[in-house]
Amino acid sequence: MLTIRDTDNTNIFVVQLLSSYPQNGGKEVANWLCKTLEPRRLGSFQINDIVILDAICGAAGTPVPPASFEGTAAPNTALDDFTTAVSKLLAYEIAAIANTTGELTQMCHAAAYYSTDALGTTIPGIVKTTLCEFTQPLTANDVSAAIREHSSCAFATILENASEVDGWKRWLCTALDSDTMSTLAGLDGRLVQQQVCSP
Repeated sequence: MLTIRDTDNTNIFVVQLLSSYPQNGGKEVANWLCKTLEPRRLGSFQINDIVILDAICGAAGTPVPPASFEGTAAPNTALDDFTTAVSKLLAYEIAAIANTTGELTQMCHAAAYYSTDALGTTIPGIVKTTLCEFTQPLTANDVSAAIREHSSCAFATILENASEVDGWKRWLCTALDSDTMSTLAGLDGRLVQQQVCSP
């Protein structure tokens, strides 16, 4: 069953993806993405592949190709990297509400007693580990920078593992625009490009 969180994450990913390349060549990029994104790989990251393909193919003005519903799941190493990024993101979001070191300490201790969130989703241990590393309340700048960094890492991890098509990462490295990602998608465009373009 698709949860509210899955829907939110899916919509965020779609907006980020559509805002990650130069807008003057947008239709061509969307058309390529429509043909090459692999639903099973996208679904591995707990986002709705059907919604994503509908949005991307819609932006390209082309129907979702039937052949796109084939492929394999994303590799476990990619899922581990994604879990790390979103776990750290969650830890910063939780810690952002603490106004004192005492509140941070309480959050650290409380994290040990909860293994699931309100939706029944398992909370990875890295959330607790990250929470317990904070020694003083975070500033707005700390939180903003961390959210940008970890959101960018999560996005880049999904994107670089979204297809097995030959030359996928090479094409992404050329198509992505760091300035557009930073301005329109709210990401750290250079960090995303660095991650996607690494060998």
